[in-house]
Amino acid sequence: MGSLRKILDRLFKTQKEEYTVPFLHEKYSFDTDTESYILWKGGRSHLALSQKIDSSFNDYLSKKDPDAGTTIIHNGKVSGIALDAASYGFKKTDYIHYCSYLIDRLTQNGYILHLSEIKSKKTAGTVMQSIKAYLKPSRKRVIENKNEQIYGNITLDISSKADRLFRFKISCSYYQDQHFHDPLDFKTFVEDIILV
Repeated sequence: MGSLRKILDRLFKTQKEEYTVPFLHEKYSFDTDTESYILWKGGRSHLALSQKIDSSFNDYLSKKDPDAGTTIIHNGKVSGIALDAASYGFKKTDYIHYCSYLIDRLTQNGYILHLSEIKSKKTAGTVMQSIKAYLKPSRKRVIENKNEQIYGNITLDISSKADRLFRFKISCSYYQDQHFHDPLDFKTFVEDIILV
C-alpha cells in the first residue's frame, strides 16, 4: 500500500510553496539621532514622500484613478497605503528615515514601539528582505472603561528583493470589539502624522 501511495503522490504531485527559515532575523533600530536622519528630516525627500502619500490618499477619497505605483487599503479592518518603490525616485534610506520619523511622531502621540525587526530569507534563489516596525497605542489611554485605539495598530514595512527595493507600506489595523473605542480615520492619520 505504501508504494502505491508514493506512485499516486508522484502522479498527482502538487507544487507546494516552499517556506524557508530566515537566515537573518534580528532587532532593527530606527535612529533619529544620526547626522544622516537629522539632515534628511524636513528636506526635499521627506516632504516629497509626505506629499505623495497625502495626494494619493486624497485622490482615492475623491475617486480619482491612483498612480500605477500606489495601492490604497481602506476597509473596516485595515487602512493604509503601499507604494511600489520602483515607480518613485526614493532611496531605501529615504524610507528608513521616513519610518524613523513616523515612529518618533507616533511615540509622541501615545504609541509604543512594540517591535522593530529585519528579516532576510532566500526564496527560489532570491534574497527577500523586510524591515518592519510594529506600533501599538498605549493601553494606559482609557476613556469610559474602553481603550482608545487612536489610529489602530500600525505596521511600517520596507521590502526589497535581490537588493532592489520594491515596496513601502503603512497599514493601520483596527480592533472591532467592545473593549475599544472606534479608531480615528486614516485621513486623520495622514493629516496628524504624515504631513509635516
